Amino acid sequence: LRRPEFRRFTVAIFSASAVRDVSVAEADIVRAYEFQKDSLSRPERRTFVQVPAKDAATGQRIAAALRAGQDPAAVARANNVEVVRYDDRPKSSVVDKKIADAAFSLAAGQVSQPVQGDLGLAVLKVVSVTPGQTVSLEQARPQIVERLTQEARRDKVYELVERFTQLREQGRTIEQAAREVGVPLQSLPPITQEGQAPNGQRLPLP
Repeated sequence: LRRPEFRRFTVAIFSASAVRDVSVAEADIVRAYEFQKDSLSRPERRTFVQVPAKDAATGQRIAAALRAGQDPAAVARANNVEVVRYDDRPKSSVVDKKIADAAFSLAAGQVSQPVQGDLGLAVLKVVSVTPGQTVSLEQARPQIVERLTQEARRDKVYELVERFTQLREQGRTIEQAAREVGVPLQSLPPITQEGQAPNGQRLPLP
């Protein structure tokens, strides 16, 4: 029977959550808000249908049928075309810019005149409009401050690690270096390379 090798460790603990003396400048908050304002805000979204038309006269008939309340799919079949549906889409997701401009200029329930898009003539009907939402600086502030604070804490930890490493290279013991940079030490019981204590218990260590 062979006993495995056991080792004791003293660990210097560098934890971002333990760093408290950090602050976030107002200028940094404003700069972060301006950088991510578009991603924080929700653009206006629309659901609309696009019925292609072979010519202007056909386009007028399609528009009249849609204004009369006929089903867009049925109108498309009657004119030997396929209806194109955009569900809850922002303007930026509509590839044809002319179609997008026309669709986002109509009110909910409104039918357009025949629109000459980049890929052909079409009639549009807006089904619904979901207004956009702009997130203000004050609304976004808690989220931004939390993120910047976490980043500042991580930066502080990196500084402590670098300082600790420099002190060790200058000959300080691990206890002296930890005391000078202000980080705690933890002494671990004897463990094997697999992380087991002498009694066989596995310790929750990396």
